[in-house]
Amino acid sequence: MRRNDGNWKCGRLILPPSSLNIPHSLAKLADNKSDDLRPEYDFDFSTAVRGKYHKQYMQSSNVVVLDSDVAERFPNAKAVNSALRTMLKFAAQTASLTATRR
Repeated sequence: MRRNDGNWKCGRLILPPSSLNIPHSLAKLADNKSDDLRPEYDFDFSTAVRGKYHKQYMQSSNVVVLDSDVAERFPNAKAVNSALRTMLKFAAQTASLTATRR
């Protein structure tokens, strides 16, 4: 990340541009971009853990991917939800008709 003093911050290291082997054109592009992060935001990515919350997210997410032939039949998510609710009501109403008698 480029700092206001012209140096580059890489983790906890602060490097002057001359110590980096960056082509002039890339360095010029970086100079033109404003640093929109506040100085108090000091991210230390060396302590980051990849996928730390992946398992929890996957257990709590409720995303369903429709096959393309099914998705073609519905214009939006509201239509899919409506169709599924209708099928659930129908299944509940007909459950007593299809229950096996002993």
